[in-house]
Amino acid sequence: MYKLTEILPAASGDRLLLRLMSDGGETVTVNISCKTYSELALKKGELSDSDVRKLLAQAALEKAVIKGMNILGYGANSARTLKTKLILKGFSRDSAEKATEYLSSRGYLDEKKDALRLCESMLKKRYGRKRILSALRAKGYGDDALASAEELLEAVDFSAICAELIKEKFGQLPKDRVEMQKAIAKLVALGYNVGEIKNAFRIAGGEQ
Repeated sequence: MYKLTEILPAASGDRLLLRLMSDGGETVTVNISCKTYSELALKKGELSDSDVRKLLAQAALEKAVIKGMNILGYGANSARTLKTKLILKGFSRDSAEKATEYLSSRGYLDEKKDALRLCESMLKKRYGRKRILSALRAKGYGDDALASAEELLEAVDFSAICAELIKEKFGQLPKDRVEMQKAIAKLVALGYNVGEIKNAFRIAGGEQ
């Protein structure tokens, strides 16, 4: 059994510090929003086990949401990646999942927009379709985000981009079969397929 002994303002104006004391004299400080405090209708004195569970669960969720917003402030994350990062930061799987859902529902995490932004960034660096989609999958983007990315990439002329890359990377076209095989291997590693690469060499060589 716990008693709510103190209600103090936190450093942030919209949050409170609640001091709880157990029957054994253990003190626990819980940081929650004023909104949560009001919704739970807490008062000083003894708290039921149910109230304590709700309070601790909500406090953990709010802490995970704040940490999630900080993580998103450093760059785009898929829902899966954000959830994983929160778990690695010490949050429970339940808190991490609920925090991720909350941030997604409020528009802080937009997988489609972030996936398209990553596509555009990788296109500027002249990566091929396969490499771009592989990067999106590795970052944990879901089916809807991948579908949007594939739709964007369908309109891209990868042969033309590959031709620009050939001119930039090799300067001149490979002179023998061994050099050509090495060049093709490098371009395949960058995400281009063999058909795009052959077309790119024709474009780079001045053929139409």
